[in-house]
This record gives sequence, C-alpha cells and structure tokens, in this order.
Amino acid sequence: MPPKLDSALSLCRTLWTCLACGRTERSTAVPPACICGVEQSWLAPDEDVITGRSHGVRAVLASSMAAVELPRVATGEAELDELLGGGFARGSAVLVYGRQGAGKSRLTYRWATRDPCLVVCPELALDVARAIIASTGGQLATAYLLQELDGWETEAERLGIRSLVIDSLGAAPRPVPLLRAAQAWAQRSGGVAYCLQHANKKGDHRGETSLAHWADYELRAAKPTPTATSTRIEIRKTRLGPTGTVALRLV
Repeated sequence: MPPKLDSALSLCRTLWTCLACGRTERSTAVPPACICGVEQSWLAPDEDVITGRSHGVRAVLASSMAAVELPRVATGEAELDELLGGGFARGSAVLVYGRQGAGKSRLTYRWATRDPCLVVCPELALDVARAIIASTGGQLATAYLLQELDGWETEAERLGIRSLVIDSLGAAPRPVPLLRAAQAWAQRSGGVAYCLQHANKKGDHRGETSLAHWADYELRAAKPTPTATSTRIEIRKTRLGPTGTVALRLV
C-alpha cells in the first residue's frame, strides 16, 4: 500500500485504549479481546464517561482490575481523618454546608491549602480570603485566589492544582451544575473539590435539594454558640466509610 494512502487510512481509525492494562490499538471497529485477557474493555479517547454516549464504552470485570490502595487527602484534623479512613478520597467532591459563621470557609481553606489549591471566592474580597487562610493555619504559599466564577476551570488546569474550593455554590445561578463541574474536575485531576453552601435557619442547604445526591461527601458545620472557637462537623454522607461527628477548633 502506498505510504500516503496508508497514512490517510490510519487517520480514519480510532485509537482504542484498554481499560485494564492501558494498551492502545488503532482500528475502525471495536478490537477483539486485549492480549491482557480482559474482554470488551476498549475505550475510545473521545468517549463521554458521564453520559456513556460513545459506542466504545465497555464494562470491565471488577475481578480483572488490579487491587490498589485508594489514595486519600488528609485534612490535618486527626479525629476527622481517622473517621474518614485517612482523609477524603482523591477524585471526590465534598459538600460542606452550614449557617453563616459556622466555620465552613475557615476549615476548608485550612484543609485545602495543604496541597496546591485554587480558592474561588466570588462572595469575598481577596484580602479577606487571604486573612482567613492565614488566621486558621492554612498555607498561603500554596493558595491561589480567584474572585470570579467564570474561568475557574481554565485556571485550575493552568495551575495544575490538586485541591479546589468553591465558596460558595450559592453564587451561581444553578448550584447543581457547578457542583457537578467541580466533581468532574476532581475525577480528571485526581484532586479534591470542596464545595461550600449556605444553610437556612433550619440548617438545611439552600437551593436545589439534589446537591447532596451528587456530592461524594456531605458535611454539615454547626457552632454550639455564636462566639464558640470550635465547630461541630457532622459527616452525613460518605461513599467510603462510616458517618459520624467530630468537634474541630477554628483557630
């Protein structure tokens, strides 16, 4: 076959990737079982993982996948990390909600800045956000601040950060799509997305009730008194472990 024609035909083939071993193969159709022995495990690079619209999606047998320890991100809070089994799982979205002054920002800024972090804070001035990080023991040297919601994904990709804070979801016209976008970023990057949300007088999160459904963790923050220097964190949902309550200092 002439070189130019062969090159043109290769461009028409899809580059398939084996979900089990990572081997790639170009083909105009779904390739047969991979040489690693896992059948029907090919994935096209343009496949939409969330919606599963691509014809290249194939289920993977769980027993054929290598057993690896799930990487976690520690918060630095001993009791909370113990309850979480070492920290939040990478690739997760963490919904933290509570009434005004409950300590949501103070805690999550401290947790997130243990890694290179982007704090998106449309409801705060940047100097206020900086002061919160500094006053609660967070790391200023690993924190990037952004006041606009528009463009946060581009900035997160550019900076190569591993932690994201959106403070808060209430600044968006539609909170659920924002939380799902943050979750998708966490899954792509292997990071953790902390999504803050305000609560009403009853302590429930405002806006759409399906927020907690899409989050991987749901945490509720509540102070015993308005002047207390500690807050109570209640883990109301986690996909990977028990729920429970711990008391954490805010300073």
